[in-house]
Amino acid sequence: MAEPSARLELIDNDGARALAGGRSENLRLVEKRLGVHIGQRGNVFLISGEPEKVQLAERLLAQLGALIEKKYPLGLEDVEQASKVLLNDPARTCGKSSSTPSTSPAATGP
Repeated sequence: MAEPSARLELIDNDGARALAGGRSENLRLVEKRLGVHIGQRGNVFLISGEPEKVQLAERLLAQLGALIEKKYPLGLEDVEQASKVLLNDPARTCGKSSSTPSTSPAATGP
């Protein structure tokens, strides 16, 4: 039986290069942190490994790709921090806090 895999396609090759990082350092970090294998061909990333880890890696790369599309200058430190956050709280989204309390005018007292 083949390993579970996911396929993620970015809009363009420039975005894919930015996501991969110089010498694919960003991809290698994600592989190491999440225990998956990531292959790249142009703007397509193929992720393989254990199902849960593949799903996390796919979410992480998709969220980082979305930041790149918004012209965020992604660095290795960003990938490191995002992977730590996702591993500690798989329900969290990059750039958003899942623990931020919402305050409404009705909830504030006099």
